[in-house]
Amino acid sequence: MIRWVQDAHGWWSDIIEGCDDEHLLSPIGSIAGRSDGPRAGFAAYTNMELIHHGAEVGLLRDLWAARG
Repeated sequence: MIRWVQDAHGWWSDIIEGCDDEHLLSPIGSIAGRSDGPRAGFAAYTNMELIHHGAEVGLLRDLWAARG
């Protein structure tokens, strides 16, 4: 499972690192209903969601391991 997470992180990082400033500052378009926001905002929001939900998974994993 750890390898899968590492691979997914590498995949996402490669996508973001492959974007230049012009691309990241361009409007996101109709995706997620945000036609006027920049792509960089969408990338930042996605990172925040990954961190948030990853922390939840880690907490549940730890609670499960400590159950008894």
